[in-house]
Order: sequence, then C-alpha cells, then structure tokens
Amino acid sequence: MEISPDKIKKLIELYGMIHNYPKKSYVVFFCRDNDLNYNQWNNYLRGKQSIGMKVISDLMMIFPDLNMNWLFKDEGNVLTKPVIIDDSTV
Repeated sequence: MEISPDKIKKLIELYGMIHNYPKKSYVVFFCRDNDLNYNQWNNYLRGKQSIGMKVISDLMMIFPDLNMNWLFKDEGNVLTKPVIIDDSTV
C-alpha cells in the first residue's frame, strides 16, 4: 500500500498551521521540532523516496490523533479529533 506524498504535505501543513509557523518554513520547522532529517523528508514530499513503516511510526508519534483510515484509504478526516486553528476547526 502506497501513501501519497500529498498526504505527507497535508500533515506537515497542518503541523505548521497548528504551531503558527511561516508557510514557507513548515517543513524546516516540522523536521527541526521532531528531530527528523530534512533531506529525507523533502524526498518523501517530492515522491523520490518511498514512505515506509518508520515514517508512519514517526507520524503516529507526532500526530497521536492521526486517522489511519484517512492515511491508508482516503476515508474520513485527517485527524480523529478536531483541531482549532485561527477560530476555524480542522
């Protein structure tokens, strides 16, 4: 089963929005905050490297409410619990 790089982009964007980081720096701050290799994650985002169990494990740690049905089957919302960002619910 393959996970689209667009899903990783969406999760990193959500992370950046939650932490109110500058949009162009979402990936940098995501990697810095979570002690992840920027080049490796950039490769995931560009589809140059496959997303394996280590990445899924990292995402589960960073996003404890990550909806696995969304991640694997495109069903439901990104997270199992809503998050409020700038007075709107995600």
